[in-house]
Amino acid sequence: MAHMNDQFTQELLDSLGEDVGSKLASQNLLSKEQTKEALGSLSPVILSSLKRKQEELDEGSFEALLESASASESHLENLDDTLSLETPNPEIGGVLDAQAQDQTVMALSKKLGVGSGIAKKVLPMLIPIILGQLMKKGKQSGGGQSRSSGIGGILDRNGDGTMIDDIAGMILGGGSSSKQGFIRMILSMIFGRK
Repeated sequence: MAHMNDQFTQELLDSLGEDVGSKLASQNLLSKEQTKEALGSLSPVILSSLKRKQEELDEGSFEALLESASASESHLENLDDTLSLETPNPEIGGVLDAQAQDQTVMALSKKLGVGSGIAKKVLPMLIPIILGQLMKKGKQSGGGQSRSSGIGGILDRNGDGTMIDDIAGMILGGGSSSKQGFIRMILSMIFGRK
């Protein structure tokens, strides 16, 4: 599901998987198991994307990206609002651009066996949860440093794949390496990188 050494994802599932799953199940969006599967699959994609952006941007620009994506622990403190269909969702374009969002929706749909409409609804609900957990862990490990410094160690430790590989893995659900190579090639062409 996630990288074997991804401690962040495991902690995310342990601390929030049950609560988030219950709330999405009550809205008839995903079952608890599907929610955990979605969080476990999405987390490496988000971490890989953020690690790439952190490497490309200076600290101020990366801080601005986190701000624009509404990355905050507050998303964990009031799950009802974060997971509500009525609440305007934070801007997630800074974390996943439009192409990456489309590919992730397709991958989630296939991974969970749900329609793309459901996947499109839950994606902007789950990303703030992942970002909130990242901010919480970053604050704990960063002490008095800036947010980007605090989460840097987590991204270095856990964002060890590439977003393309992580999305390809979601689509295949553990398929053969030759198929994964083919999917990766297609995604690389779409994203314009190797």
